[in-house]
Amino acid sequence: MTECSIGLGGNLAGTAKRFEDALSRLSDCGVRICRVSRTIRTQAMGESAGDDFLNAVAILETTLSPHELLALLHTTEKRLGRQRTVHWGPRPVDLDLLLYAKESTDSEMLVLPHPGLWYRRFVLQPHAEIAGHWVHPLLDQTVQQLLDWLQQEPLVLHILNQTKTQISLEHIESQLSREFSTERFRLRPTTQNEPHSEEPFVRIEITRRSADEHERTQPRNHADRKVRVATDRSLNAESQVLSAVRNVLTAALGTVVLPP
Repeated sequence: MTECSIGLGGNLAGTAKRFEDALSRLSDCGVRICRVSRTIRTQAMGESAGDDFLNAVAILETTLSPHELLALLHTTEKRLGRQRTVHWGPRPVDLDLLLYAKESTDSEMLVLPHPGLWYRRFVLQPHAEIAGHWVHPLLDQTVQQLLDWLQQEPLVLHILNQTKTQISLEHIESQLSREFSTERFRLRPTTQNEPHSEEPFVRIEITRRSADEHERTQPRNHADRKVRVATDRSLNAESQVLSAVRNVLTAALGTVVLPP
């Protein structure tokens, strides 16, 4: 049996009940449910995400391979009403494979550890509650250490503009200051060769999207704490960067409400 962790999320009516149903279905398929965190309420990430989310983390034991477990999670989502029509849209239930023992992989079908784990407070906080000692195999830090790092403020975002895309960090920061206190974050221009900073930071790498590239941008370079923003040439680059930075800040600094 292999230990792994999954994230549970959702923001439509009946989400809390679907968490119970999802874990019950996984158990019926031979997956052992070891521990489940408290459910928290968090700010939605993404312009199309809708209302606040419920989030939780569960620790499982399974004999399934990572790909088999991921397929089971997707099947369970579908049976509980999940339809993948809008990227980061409202959803009744979302089941993400976060950590699978100490495995790491990066393919079109599966990325382990989950690429957003290291900067998403709504995942780190419930994970730390029940398994804070687990180690991120690429960053070599525990979940608790990642959460502690994330909560140091201001959170510094280093913007790597690889293609010299025309953007104004001052304007982006001004726009974001309407949603996040400027005491909580900083935007700084940087280059690929800049020395490693000792203060908390998230790198955001701006690139151009090729004609055959998938529309979704994934923070795949999580070993270097870097979120890749592939801008579409047909759209305003600054608005795309603004949206990406907003999503990172919402995930990292967004409100987390614990249950009474």
